[in-house]
Amino acid sequence: MPPKLDATEGIVLNFINEQNKPLNSQIVADSLQKYGIKKTAAQKALDSLADAGKITFKEYGKQKIYLAKQDQFNIPTNEELEHMKKEISNLQENLAVESNAVNALGAGRLLTIGFFCSKFENLNTNLVGGVIRIVVI
Repeated sequence: MPPKLDATEGIVLNFINEQNKPLNSQIVADSLQKYGIKKTAAQKALDSLADAGKITFKEYGKQKIYLAKQDQFNIPTNEELEHMKKEISNLQENLAVESNAVNALGAGRLLTIGFFCSKFENLNTNLVGGVIRIVVI
């Protein structure tokens, strides 16, 4: 059973706001088919939301393109953008440092394994008649 119109409107409104790009009713219906919303229900919900002023639309001939209202989104100021850029560069520097540390640790691990393999080979060649049982964990 498809959801009621109020529930459909809520689902469609959330989808439009999440996508934040121009959409037509077919795209909305295709994307929301997992909720049981068909094209006619999507079209009715979109028209109802547009009439209520929750979304906007533009007509291109027979086609209607629906858009999320942009005044509901927080737009960062230039200072906030600069702060975000600095934070991103700091995080990238930290990532490079940590990546180098991980790579060095990985290289050290390979050296340790190589060291033990050479010691094992030496032990194996030094034994002439003895038998050693080695358990690998």
